[in-house]
Amino acid sequence: MDSILKEAANRGVIVLVLVYNAPTMALNLDTKHTKKALESLSQNITVVTHPDQGIPKLYSHHEKMVLID
Repeated sequence: MDSILKEAANRGVIVLVLVYNAPTMALNLDTKHTKKALESLSQNITVVTHPDQGIPKLYSHHEKMVLID
């Protein structure tokens, strides 16, 4: 997946990624590593992570969204 994002970003596409910060009791997504790794691929990739505090008890890490404008 990261190679597809990198290829698009290198063609000038602005890539925005939202990474959910799931509680470690559910999953350990290591959002800081994910953000650093993806943003290092291209200046056109920006990763936004869910804040550490105030994670709601009910959420879904299964949500996926692709938007092409």
